[in-house]
Amino acid sequence: LRFESKYYRRTIEELSKNYRRTTGPNTVSDGCHRAIIGVFPRYYVGKQLAAKAPNPYPYTTMKRIIIILVALLCAGQMAAQNALNDKADNIVGTYASKYGDNRFKVRIVKLNDGTYRGQVLWMEHDRDAKGNKLLDTKNPDKRLRSKPADQVVLFSGLKYDAKNKCWGDTKIYDPQHGIKANMTAEFIADGRLRIRGSLFGIGQSIYWTAVAE
Repeated sequence: LRFESKYYRRTIEELSKNYRRTTGPNTVSDGCHRAIIGVFPRYYVGKQLAAKAPNPYPYTTMKRIIIILVALLCAGQMAAQNALNDKADNIVGTYASKYGDNRFKVRIVKLNDGTYRGQVLWMEHDRDAKGNKLLDTKNPDKRLRSKPADQVVLFSGLKYDAKNKCWGDTKIYDPQHGIKANMTAEFIADGRLRIRGSLFGIGQSIYWTAVAE
């Protein structure tokens, strides 16, 4: 006979043994007794025992709860991410980050032509070992190599892509290596601005955190 759970199988076997002990070895009565138990397991075991029976699928309910909670959390994160990327001017502001062993701040402003520019406004280490101001000595434009490193323009002409809800169509400058790479920017779920530069199919992302002016 098949029973709906191991719990009922064990309980029915125990009842059958008790019945044989009290009635003696009677093949006919024992067979009828087991048949009745097999047909009406819940009735014969009793309402109280049936109520205490373990759930044959103990993790089903918990899995459903976890799936619902994860879905709600993801929906909330996506909503927050989309809200920041929905408006072009949301990128305007001051951001803090770290590149290599140096911390810095960048201010992004909107230009008259509707594009955006990002310029360094502070560096934690802005002087060399001799105390001299660090300069943008690796700039490919020799005219800019005398400019202080804490005033470098990282990008200009950044455009907002309303269709893809991100910013791009310009290049970002890397003062540490003196190179420029294709740039895209977008807010991620936790509110940080992800800046991605790519060159010859190789890309790298850094994350900027909005801070007070």
